[in-house]
Amino acid sequence: MTALRKKIYSMIEKMPEKSLKALEPLLTHLVDIDDDNWVIEPASPEETAMIKERMKDYKKDPSSFVPLSSIK
Repeated sequence: MTALRKKIYSMIEKMPEKSLKALEPLLTHLVDIDDDNWVIEPASPEETAMIKERMKDYKKDPSSFVPLSSIK
């Protein structure tokens, strides 16, 4: 096992459950597992700008956002 892999495993072990839920789609994509047919496409310049704007909004006031878990 490489040092980088050990470091990543250690980081995952320390993550709270809600972070693991957010990480799963990315890991699924990276290892090319087709469990739920995840589709991750590159964002357009407009989408990238919107994402950056929402990230700024979230950093200013995280309480103004609704957790995805409360929507499901």
